[in-house]
Amino acid sequence: MTELSKPSRELATKVLRKLSYDKRLRLVWQNGESEIGESIYSFEEAIQFLGMDEANLAGRAGLPSTVDFNALKEWVDNAIGDKELALAIFELMKQGGDPMGPYQRELIKPIKQLMEQRLKQCKEAPKEEITA
Repeated sequence: MTELSKPSRELATKVLRKLSYDKRLRLVWQNGESEIGESIYSFEEAIQFLGMDEANLAGRAGLPSTVDFNALKEWVDNAIGDKELALAIFELMKQGGDPMGPYQRELIKPIKQLMEQRLKQCKEAPKEEITA
């Protein structure tokens, strides 16, 4: 797994904040004809969404569940402001085959792990250094 560099105080603040309605991310699990969608207002909520019980989402009608990782990557880059993480997500997408084919189920776990790494780094930053 890619080791992300220590985030700046500014980035840690951005990662830990709640976002406004216009900066939210709309993630949708697509599974055959059904969809489960959610508006995401924080980095931590995005991680939780990726951790949804895959057993409940996988294999309905024999079709795999998917998430649009291009949308997630763009949100991390533009709304959160984490260029390094967005690039790492893109690199994982390229390793998975077509980087413009964002619905790659096998990417859920490694992308979630990268995001958890970043969240942990930001939460471990000294409290006095992070201001809202």
